[in-house]
Amino acid sequence: MNKKGIIFLLVLFSIFPIYATDSSFYFFVYFKDKTNSSFNIQQPEKFLSVKSIERRKKRGIPINESDLPINQHYLEILKKIDQIQIIHTSKWLNATMVKTSNKNLFEQHIKNLDFVIKTEYLADIKNQKKTEIHTPEEKANSSNLIHIDTFKNATDYWGKAYDQNNMIGACNKKFTGKGMTIAIFDAGFFMAYKTKGMQNLLEINTITKDFIDFDNSVWEDDKHGANCLSFMKTFNPGTYVGTAPDARYVLIRTEDAHNESLVEEVNWLIAAEFSDSIGVDIISSSLGYNQFDLIETNHTYKDLDGKTTIIAKAAEMAYAKGIAVINSAGNEGLSKWQKIGTPADAPNVITIGSVDKQGYYSTFSSKGFNNTPNLKPDFVAMGQKAVVASPSGTYTGNGTSYSTPIFAGAFACLMQAFPNTDIYLLKNALKQSASHYNNPDTLYGYGIPDFELAMMFLGEFKNPSDTLNDFLYINDKSTFYQYLPLHFWSKTNQNVTFSFTIRGKRKVKTLPPIQINVGENSWLHSYHVTETLNQLSKKQRKKYNQLEVIFQSNNMTSIRTFSINK
Repeated sequence: MNKKGIIFLLVLFSIFPIYATDSSFYFFVYFKDKTNSSFNIQQPEKFLSVKSIERRKKRGIPINESDLPINQHYLEILKKIDQIQIIHTSKWLNATMVKTSNKNLFEQHIKNLDFVIKTEYLADIKNQKKTEIHTPEEKANSSNLIHIDTFKNATDYWGKAYDQNNMIGACNKKFTGKGMTIAIFDAGFFMAYKTKGMQNLLEINTITKDFIDFDNSVWEDDKHGANCLSFMKTFNPGTYVGTAPDARYVLIRTEDAHNESLVEEVNWLIAAEFSDSIGVDIISSSLGYNQFDLIETNHTYKDLDGKTTIIAKAAEMAYAKGIAVINSAGNEGLSKWQKIGTPADAPNVITIGSVDKQGYYSTFSSKGFNNTPNLKPDFVAMGQKAVVASPSGTYTGNGTSYSTPIFAGAFACLMQAFPNTDIYLLKNALKQSASHYNNPDTLYGYGIPDFELAMMFLGEFKNPSDTLNDFLYINDKSTFYQYLPLHFWSKTNQNVTFSFTIRGKRKVKTLPPIQINVGENSWLHSYHVTETLNQLSKKQRKKYNQLEVIFQSNNMTSIRTFSINK
């Protein structure tokens, strides 16, 4: 053999082991049953936390077979198969995720096992070196924060977070998320504890889990999760206060920033099961999936029906266990895909889109699907030029990733105020409070919610004396859409009247009045201003520039003026 041939063989043998282990193949294996389980639903304390069990009792949720861990005997059989490694086990879907370096071996040994009902090919992922674990050297000191009583003005108190919080009625010092536990699923929380106002993340022994590297350290990974956390957790009065600074947080890494694959949907599922087991109240997830590195695993529009993808099933199961799941719509509005991702498609996920400071749709925000029974997004919040708190200070950023945690923190406060109220009732109150409730669509959903108003609908008035007489709530938040609706609490059974006058430089015209009966101790949600503006013809819009609305009840009169050509 000549010298060139010897060199070729040496190179071949040297690279072969590297090539053989360069990638791993991932599969999801579904089992047929949970027979012979060592656990039973009569003793849930053996596989669920006290808080998780209490949440089920409070919401009337039965403990069933889906709560039981999967059959250990089946797992033991899989563990004995050469070159197959078990990564995750899912009790909710009764399945396990495995990886192997030999795809053919998997096909030969797994598919024919009598306890396997089906397998799903997830990904072919190149093996990567794990990120070096970052261990904080010392606990940060959070004792130098300014006391809240120093601030008399709301704008000064919430600082740079005021506009985004106030837009959804989340500037509330009474309800701050205390007693609520929020799990955030993301790609990492890089140095989050160094952000002023979040230093006590280390002092309160924040739970962290890493389902990518399995080291349960999240401080050295991607900063996206730290940004999302800042919208809720930051407590730095005068500079920045988030929407739920007193909630407890569980920080979970489910997203691998280096790859995009169905494996991450399984990671999300496992994180949801873990969150359930420890008693989490809310999952805030600024993640979504549709296209992957492995093209053959891509989702289609047809897949996003809320019940097909692994992650949508996981989100629905989390809701069934009493967890509020809040997820970003996505940022595909200007892309070829355009639509929401998954799990934003799941019926009981509260999907959040984005608007700008004036309340207008952000063009990057993913759109919902037409002609579906579940309107998406559900709501919108400020995700365009939203202010982020970080270790280096504050800055603005764009994305439904940001509007989602702003909303999620406010939802935690709503749950704190009404701990025994079902999630769907809280959501319905928010719908009634929202700017587009009378005309929802696939851009805004039900629009910009008003948490302050929703609390009133549910019985939490700022001033209890408001319920003793007629009470008129006019939303004076920052956006045009929010100012249009009128919400009226009637103490007695009575008729109320809306009178409309359109005014121009030279002409004035009175429109037919509208009279409505309102029952005793009940709300009237009026969208007559919006409807009247929409009914004006092009000719009328040229002649007139103002709409004057007079609302009259037995005990009050309110006059408001609107620009016709807004």
